[in-house]
Amino acid sequence: MKNEENQADVSLLEIQQMTVNNAVRQQENRQAIAQLRLDHDRDVQQIRDAASEKEREHERHMSELRERWKRDEEWFAEMRRSQAETDRMQKETDRIIKETAQQMKETDKKIKELSTRFSSTTGHIIEGLMSSSAIKIYEDKGFVINSLCKNYKRKNKQLNLEMEQDVVLFTDTQVIVEEVKASCDKKDVEKFFRNMEKFKLLYDEYKDKEVFGAVAAVNYEDGADQYAHELGLFVVRVASDEIFTLDPFKMDELKRF
Repeated sequence: MKNEENQADVSLLEIQQMTVNNAVRQQENRQAIAQLRLDHDRDVQQIRDAASEKEREHERHMSELRERWKRDEEWFAEMRRSQAETDRMQKETDRIIKETAQQMKETDKKIKELSTRFSSTTGHIIEGLMSSSAIKIYEDKGFVINSLCKNYKRKNKQLNLEMEQDVVLFTDTQVIVEEVKASCDKKDVEKFFRNMEKFKLLYDEYKDKEVFGAVAAVNYEDGADQYAHELGLFVVRVASDEIFTLDPFKMDELKRF
């Protein structure tokens, strides 16, 4: 019996020990579960905190972007207004330039017309003065002038030639053709000289006479008078009011046309 009792006591003790161990394990499990829950809650909170921070950071970033977009839109709007104003000013400037160009064109036309009228009037005055003193200035140099013509015109359709001589003086054997200018430059001298080379083609009745050329001007520009001398032309100039003089010359140096 004692052995049975002892075995029973051992079994009871083992059961008690197992119960205690189970209780300990259950407590440990509960503690482990509680710790897991704490860890899980901590991790969840950390994730939530991180998500909140990301959300706040994203919101800050979006706010900055919205502010930048607003500034950019205002800048573009200002640029559009500025460009519109620039375009308006450019159109106005173009209009003013166009109107000014037209006014200048009209003014130039009027100046040209006035200049032409003035030159024509001045030329006629000088031609009148020249013709009234031409005979004397050449006779003072030994020429015997028989007659004088003004605005001596001739045209030949077959030769396609047309000339008008301002003043022409005649001796028995000579013809002096004068080009009269208020102002004379080298181009004027050159043009007159080239026309004189065709003189006898139009005026063939003078083919047996000595034909001389002369330029007469109030003002000679850029050495035009010296150029005329070099080409063998008479040079007539104004010495004082209504008084013309003939520059010194040598007969053998004069050009015969």
